[in-house]
Amino acid sequence: MALMANQVEQLVRLGANVQIPEGHNYMSTQIEQIIRVAAGTGAHVSIHRGRFMSTQLEQFARIGRNSVTIIV
Repeated sequence: MALMANQVEQLVRLGANVQIPEGHNYMSTQIEQIIRVAAGTGAHVSIHRGRFMSTQLEQFARIGRNSVTIIV
């Protein structure tokens, strides 16, 4: 069973490092929020490129900086 975006966000708030798989169903705005929380708590988010456009991936990198890994 897949977790909802708010459940992933809560795990990140608690300090968990998370990996978002390629087949996820999260919207880019939900991913951005998860990355924002990770950057604020010192957690780390790994995300597969998946269906995101390069401009969205760049935005993820701007928001998360060293708190995000994009798997291409």
